[in-house]
Amino acid sequence: MKSQEIPVGIVGLGLMGCSIATCMLIAGHPVIAVAPISQDLLHARKRIIDHLQRSVAHGMLEKSPEDFLDRLTITEDYADLWPCRIVIECTLENKAIKE
Repeated sequence: MKSQEIPVGIVGLGLMGCSIATCMLIAGHPVIAVAPISQDLLHARKRIIDHLQRSVAHGMLEKSPEDFLDRLTITEDYADLWPCRIVIECTLENKAIKE
């Protein structure tokens, strides 16, 4: 199975979640990123783009950041995770959020 055929879910879009989402995009996976904290919706896309731009600047990628973004979905809806084969949780240590 190719990475393009394995959707990955990321729950939590702080610094760690955005970094993991970026790595999964670079590896070729479609990524569905869930922001359990609405505030993260304001910053997640920019953080991921910044990670991709730094990767290009350091010669780690030959494609532009835009080439990866068509495989990224950022949402607040947990139901969007249904096609994911794996979901990585990286939220705050807050019981209400983790539940």
